[in-house]
Amino acid sequence: MIGAPPDGTGIVLDTQAYLGWAGPFWTAVSFTGAAAFFLLLLPLIYWCVSPRLGLRLGLLLAISVGINTSAKLLLATPRPYWVSTAVHPLAAHPSFSMPSGHAQNAVPFWGLLAAWTGWKRWAVAGATALVLLTGLSRIVLGVHYPGDVLAGWAVGAVLLVGFLMLERPVSAWTTGAPWPAKIAALLIGAAALVVPAAVAVLCLREPLPAAWIDTATATSGLPAALAIDPYSMTPALFAAGTLFGIGSGAIWTGTDFGVGGRLRVRAARYLLGMALAALIWAALTLPLPFGWVGGVSAWLLDLLRPAALGFWMAGGAPRLFAGFGLLGTEEDRGRR
Repeated sequence: MIGAPPDGTGIVLDTQAYLGWAGPFWTAVSFTGAAAFFLLLLPLIYWCVSPRLGLRLGLLLAISVGINTSAKLLLATPRPYWVSTAVHPLAAHPSFSMPSGHAQNAVPFWGLLAAWTGWKRWAVAGATALVLLTGLSRIVLGVHYPGDVLAGWAVGAVLLVGFLMLERPVSAWTTGAPWPAKIAALLIGAAALVVPAAVAVLCLREPLPAAWIDTATATSGLPAALAIDPYSMTPALFAAGTLFGIGSGAIWTGTDFGVGGRLRVRAARYLLGMALAALIWAALTLPLPFGWVGGVSAWLLDLLRPAALGFWMAGGAPRLFAGFGLLGTEEDRGRR
């Protein structure tokens, strides 16, 4: 069901009027909540800082993205630049608006990093600043209403608290569970991230108001496919693939390997891993064999690409690093 536009356009316009002059700054801040940022940072953490922390962050982010995608599809609310020609979008996002994914993902990501430090003051202050700035950036850029950001923060906070509460008992179960049971749990989790979104797309989908399409294309200057395409399954499939890929990779290789070493060793580890990750992504961007076309094959690739990258990050790359002698020493093995 298509949702009504929130009553917050005036706040968006005022925020843009006062803060829009620093557009490049807000764009950079917003990038810290984008998928590309996490694709660059997560491997760095996993391979060079702490495998266990990287695993926790990767799984939590995947869950957050999946929940956010389903929530957007079920609420189906427009973005500010879809309904008001007065809004000047400094970015464009084709998905629905509520809750803000950038604002939501910032809370569990930076919050879990702060928790990893033992809630040190500088970490809490830094995480809080990044969360607030990320949310504000989405309003300045004209892609979210204040209510979207508040909803994103609320959902993100619930996810962070829930993850921290359930992490210990789930970790205790995985320690003694056989690998088939772990794989089954991952499959169930991945399905849980996809099914609600699929139901919304396949069963609850309604035609978009023509006024939204016209306004979105006029304000953004982009074709409709880039300015407004909210019924895409790609984010949900990306989340499910990431969850299964990272989880299965960690089951295969574990997280008890050293990530220390000199700076040049860590740099070599990261550059080699990312170069091969780029090759994996490029290979899975090629057309599928046997002439497969259409939505099903596109959905399959949207699921397979993140699964392969996640498995590479958590499973394949550490084994390759070990073969090349690029892992750390016994002293830093299993570092948290």
